[in-house]
Amino acid sequence: MLRSIARNARVERQLAAQRHASLLGQGSASSRIHYAYRDSSACSRLLFTRLQHTKVETSGSHANPPPPSPNVPRKAKVDIKPAPVKPTVTPNGATSTSKPSRHMKVDHAKSLPPKGVELPPADTVASVSVSGGLSEAKKDIDKAQEHGVMAPPPPGASWIKRMIHHARELFKFYWNGLKQINRNRLLVAEIKKRVQEGGAPISRSEYRFMRTYKEDALKLIPFLLVVITVEELIPLIAIYAPFMLPSTTIFPSQLKRMEDKALAKQLTFTAPQTFLAIVNAAREHQPSQRNIVDLMGLRNLGRSNMRAVAGVLRLATWGPAPMILRRIDNHLKFVAEDDLLLATEDMGGRLSDRELSIALYERGIIATDLKPELARKQLKMWLTSVSFGAEEHHAVSRRIFAVAKANANTTA
Repeated sequence: MLRSIARNARVERQLAAQRHASLLGQGSASSRIHYAYRDSSACSRLLFTRLQHTKVETSGSHANPPPPSPNVPRKAKVDIKPAPVKPTVTPNGATSTSKPSRHMKVDHAKSLPPKGVELPPADTVASVSVSGGLSEAKKDIDKAQEHGVMAPPPPGASWIKRMIHHARELFKFYWNGLKQINRNRLLVAEIKKRVQEGGAPISRSEYRFMRTYKEDALKLIPFLLVVITVEELIPLIAIYAPFMLPSTTIFPSQLKRMEDKALAKQLTFTAPQTFLAIVNAAREHQPSQRNIVDLMGLRNLGRSNMRAVAGVLRLATWGPAPMILRRIDNHLKFVAEDDLLLATEDMGGRLSDRELSIALYERGIIATDLKPELARKQLKMWLTSVSFGAEEHHAVSRRIFAVAKANANTTA
């Protein structure tokens, strides 16, 4: 019995040892699985944390970009205000106003100025005209002092004293010009009184003197206001608005510049084709009216023809058609009276070279390159064409045709 109990005890110990060994094996395997699972979960958490950190950095970079480096220059600010789209002309003549494509390639090299050419600033361009006017006014004053029209400042005078001296001398000059207008008024009254009492008829020089005084009298009131308020601006008015000055208040250099500008403007209206159209229109009339172009006929030919006749006569070309025609009518009526007086004075043979040039310019004839002999011949041809067999009511019409013929380069 003891032997069986010992045998049973040995068997139970073996079984217990086996169970304990099996339990130890299972425990080591489960621990290894537990440790592997723990490591994998830790890696996944680390990877997930890094991904989230990367997303946060990426979104933050879009929302708040880092400030630019001070060494990197910033791009120029571009004005993106909407502007009207200019129409583009296609090869077949059609126009397109479609907006350019966003992906359209623009050749910026063509829009840039050539190399070596610098564009001036906008404020410099705007101040060129003003500075040029001031320099021209200063030159006029200097030339007036050289010719004895104005007294020069005392030597060694300071800048302030020179300015005060110039202002005082300018006031004297313009005040004397205003007094000269009053003296001219008295002379005109004497001429009219002499004619009314049956004395000598009016000569050409007296007729033109009376006309000049009439123009000066119309400019007197606005000019007087300028003299009283700001007489220093009158030299600038002589440059930019010479028509506002009376003839007695213009420096010799200013008068020369005004004549040069008038000639330059007159030369821009001497296209032969325009005047040839006026001559051809007059040829279509009856033989008794071949050399006549009245104001209404000139208006029917078109605005360009009206402006050409007014421009070559040194008249203003702005305004509606009735205003332009009125200027032409008034000027040619004056020329008709002047023609009658020239015919009585040896057909202009007594005129000086300067007076001869002015007479031709007033009739729309360019005498820049003409010698005195040819200029006198041209004036005689004009007087013969407009006065031979001319009726009084056709005086303006004949002179419109004469102006067109003189500038059309035709001998018809």
